[in-house]
Amino acid sequence: MNIKQKLVGVVMLMFCLFIASPITAYADNIGDTGGTGQGNIGGSNTYTFYYYYSATDNAIELTVVTKNPIKSFGNTTSHTYSSPDDGIVLNTQNPVLGRSLDDALADLISHGNYNMTVAEAKQQLAAMGYYDKGNGVWKYSGGYLTYVSAVKIRKIEHTVEYNANGGTGAPASQTKKEGQTLTLRSGKPTRRGWTFKYWVASIGGHYYPSGSYTHDQDGGKVTMKAHWEDETKPTGWIVARPNSWSAGNGTVTVTAQDEGSGLSSIVLERYSRVTGT
Repeated sequence: MNIKQKLVGVVMLMFCLFIASPITAYADNIGDTGGTGQGNIGGSNTYTFYYYYSATDNAIELTVVTKNPIKSFGNTTSHTYSSPDDGIVLNTQNPVLGRSLDDALADLISHGNYNMTVAEAKQQLAAMGYYDKGNGVWKYSGGYLTYVSAVKIRKIEHTVEYNANGGTGAPASQTKKEGQTLTLRSGKPTRRGWTFKYWVASIGGHYYPSGSYTHDQDGGKVTMKAHWEDETKPTGWIVARPNSWSAGNGTVTVTAQDEGSGLSSIVLERYSRVTGT
């Protein structure tokens, strides 16, 4: 909140309002604001207020057009408040609205791609002590709103990626946003000869498909690495020749493979079909 320093009384009032009211969190916020005093309110000069969005400054700036030239405007009939520090006093009590703050806020939000609505922006301004005078001109106690900018609230988030660790079919990465519970992908990678058990996170701990993930960090990534265990039996083939009854000698060929931990030996046992031993 950057109301001009001379508005100490207003700031104190705002502080009291914040204590009495719940604080509303916005996706993006109003940034700098500028205001100027309401000076000598006599005279017959007409002041017309135009709120415009400036792409150069990425802010709403008040342009005041007068019927007659005034000294504070350099003896001209127009002045634009292009800085929150511009404090040229406006000697008027009943300005006329030329262009609304609502339209300017809509331009600011659209061009700056801010994640807030016009109503939310006006609510923030109201919480800062500004209000609609009743004719569309925004003011504070004893002065007028002349400048409004906005700031983006950087979202804290990080990437959750999956590593098949020798397998295939790792799920696609996900984005974890601060304060939200992420449901991990339900898919599992595959690896011939191995059984997938769970994910081992680079931050520590075991996670399971479709499980909840609540860790928060500012940027970067957390890697879920597949943990495998060798629970799959070896596959093999037995080929005997001759493959029918023979009184002579025969040859038996055994082939086996295991793509997990491998095989240290193969044991061939001969059973009698007559005795079963």
